[in-house]
Amino acid sequence: MSGYSCRFRPWLDDPGVWPDWDLDPADHKVFAKALVEGATLAAERLTNLYGAQADTFGALGLIETLAAEALPEQDLRRAALAIAACDHHAARLGLPRMSAGGLTSTTNRMRWERLRPYLIDRATAAFRENVAEALLWRAIFGRIADNWVPQAQLGRALQQELSASGLFSNVEVTLELNPPVAGGGRWIAMQTKGALAEIRCRLKAREACLVELIRDAETDRPAVNLVVVYRLEEELDLGRDGVVRVRLWVYDPRRGDVPISLRLTLTDDRVQTVEMPADEELPSVKALRLVSLDRVEPPLFGWRRRLPRLPWGFFWWLKRLWLLFRSRRRA
Repeated sequence: MSGYSCRFRPWLDDPGVWPDWDLDPADHKVFAKALVEGATLAAERLTNLYGAQADTFGALGLIETLAAEALPEQDLRRAALAIAACDHHAARLGLPRMSAGGLTSTTNRMRWERLRPYLIDRATAAFRENVAEALLWRAIFGRIADNWVPQAQLGRALQQELSASGLFSNVEVTLELNPPVAGGGRWIAMQTKGALAEIRCRLKAREACLVELIRDAETDRPAVNLVVVYRLEEELDLGRDGVVRVRLWVYDPRRGDVPISLRLTLTDDRVQTVEMPADEELPSVKALRLVSLDRVEPPLFGWRRRLPRLPWGFFWWLKRLWLLFRSRRRA
């Protein structure tokens, strides 16, 4: 079994509990505007792909419906924590945790005053960059059919008509009615395979990967169900039967420092996932999408802020190796 991994670990990189955001009305308007603009762009891309068929089964309508729903602030906050965990790992920084005393502590309050705007800015940037693609994936997955016509029924009807005509002694009808662009499960499987290929490359370079999990096209909030992938293992029978089987280890801010594995089985037209431990509150994962987001330098605290010229990255590396050695059984 071959595998790829970085040194990100949930129990080392989870930020713990910080206060709720309490977004200002202006912040809500920014997210709402980005959602509307993303829906317009997603509808354009969908129409370019499928033409008049884009709305045959209500795909454009699904985009409008999802764009009209308000984004829960808690979902945005969790997405920001996943982004922050990825940012800090890339910068070889420990994500700050709240110490005892909550915001009554001067140290915690000063940290939160710098951390809060960073989290909001990162969540805003990620949402603006990814919401159109997230809506497009859901529209295709939920409302675009793999086949435009009932191919099997049409084949049988033609065979019966030709046999009844008496013009032929033996009739066999074979139809190949593939749509010009793959839709539904086939399109999602193709895109997910592409995402896995990129994840392999990034993990090989020791990079943690920020991805979006798609669980339900109708009820998912777009571009907020973000997790960090830090390990991928693929089975030895890869490609023998045309099926790709991999296992991913992810960090999900919803579930704290619990290591989660996703076993994905990808055929040409379907993605099956087994999540361990299972999340009883949510549907199973149907696809995963690599999130596009530029890196930024997170805010610095403590001695790292006061003495930026020291080789802090090297110190982080040594400490991380020691912590991984101590917790190797959990890894």
